[in-house]
Amino acid sequence: MKKRSSKREKKQSPWKFWTVATFGFLLIGVFLIRFSFPSVYETGKDAARELVYILRKVGIGREAPDFLLETVYGEPFQLSELRGKIVVLVFSTTWCPDCRAQLPLLEWLIAEYPHIVLLDIDTGESIETVAGFLQIFPTSYPVLVDENGAVAERFLVSSYPTLFLIDSNGIIRAHLLGETTQAELSKILDKRSRGGR
Repeated sequence: MKKRSSKREKKQSPWKFWTVATFGFLLIGVFLIRFSFPSVYETGKDAARELVYILRKVGIGREAPDFLLETVYGEPFQLSELRGKIVVLVFSTTWCPDCRAQLPLLEWLIAEYPHIVLLDIDTGESIETVAGFLQIFPTSYPVLVDENGAVAERFLVSSYPTLFLIDSNGIIRAHLLGETTQAELSKILDKRSRGGR
């Protein structure tokens, strides 16, 4: 019995070696990418977040995470208190070129669909920074300040601008990444909001 046991151990030992060796190579690879190529590492993190979105169907059909944020003027907005209304959330920053380019489109949106609540959520910047930006680029819709990025994190936002369409029941119905167009917005809004859904 002892001889058979020793033979089995000898047969299994190469597999153990290659398992440990492979794991070691993976750790070394991650270490090298993390510290030698930080931009690649960060890109990989963004790609991982996008994969999470895909696996979760981009949140479409799921209830939007609730939040409470204030504008630069101290006016509070809580998402759950907007039930019964169609809500468009736009996550943006003051330094994002596409976000600035999209400002006229957002003004068009609230003029074309006055029954919709549009909330622009500035992410990761101070109230002072956002207030200074609004003095140069004033908006006719509320701009909320997510100073520490906690709300953007809950929505798994990894790029700007990112838009969510939330129906009157608080369910995410559409999710758009990057600068969008009137045609794209009209398509999702006509489908979901004209009938009040």
